[in-house]
Amino acid sequence: AVVSTQSTGNKTILPSTVLQVIGWLIGIPATLMNGFMILRNLSGIFRGENNSAVSLCIAALVSLIALGDFFVGLYLVCISVENVARKENFCSDQRKWVTSPSCEFYGVISTFESELSVFAMTSLSVYRAVVMRRMDTSGRPRKQFKILLGIGCTLLIALAFLIAII
Repeated sequence: AVVSTQSTGNKTILPSTVLQVIGWLIGIPATLMNGFMILRNLSGIFRGENNSAVSLCIAALVSLIALGDFFVGLYLVCISVENVARKENFCSDQRKWVTSPSCEFYGVISTFESELSVFAMTSLSVYRAVVMRRMDTSGRPRKQFKILLGIGCTLLIALAFLIAII
């Protein structure tokens, strides 16, 4: 997931100033705003602010999408920090960097966030299609539904993480 390669002769992980600036400009707000959104959605879910099964499910799935985007921001910040820390030594340290636990961890984060976002968006699309077909938006969510929703969200996270570490 690192942009630079030794064959290009780049001295830093992020080879251009534009990429370096974008890493910070997107990474920090994405991490902060999605972190806030996750906390806000989860507090609403646990306080019972969602009046229907539809709104509860949508809130949970949007929280999973925000979690994926949170990890995108975290990844960008981490790579930007590594870029600053390694300065102009990336070329000479490239092999050490690519085989380091940090690089491996950032690769896991990158894959995890991508898979989680894809799975959550797919689940949201399927759920929307099912709800539109049934048009049942009036009932309050039952305890069994909440448990199944929690299990489903946990399975999505576990599957995304499993793919990331394989």
